[in-house]
Amino acid sequence: MAGLSYRDITYVLRVVPCSHEAVRLWVKKLEQVTVNVEAKPRRMVAVDETKIKADGEWCYVWAAIDVDTRELLAIWVSWQRNIMHAEAFLRKALLTCTNKPIFLVDKGPW
Repeated sequence: MAGLSYRDITYVLRVVPCSHEAVRLWVKKLEQVTVNVEAKPRRMVAVDETKIKADGEWCYVWAAIDVDTRELLAIWVSWQRNIMHAEAFLRKALLTCTNKPIFLVDKGPW
């Protein structure tokens, strides 16, 4: 959601009633988990997505972890599950890799 203000994000997340201050605190908390991921060679990366319901609306949460270190590499939330979102998420995960690791996936068609 780069380029959006916290107020803009509250509009995007309108299915989850929240204030722009709550969004700021979430961003601060998530930054501690994912922003400091060092790009380095990785042998294998496991990726998965799950469908969750947020205030009556379905969305998808995508996650990637380093299989060897169990380090969270990337997380992504989307309203749809399609090739465009899958590719964008994988590109984000690849930013944490200096090589081309093996990706472990489950039953997704991509």
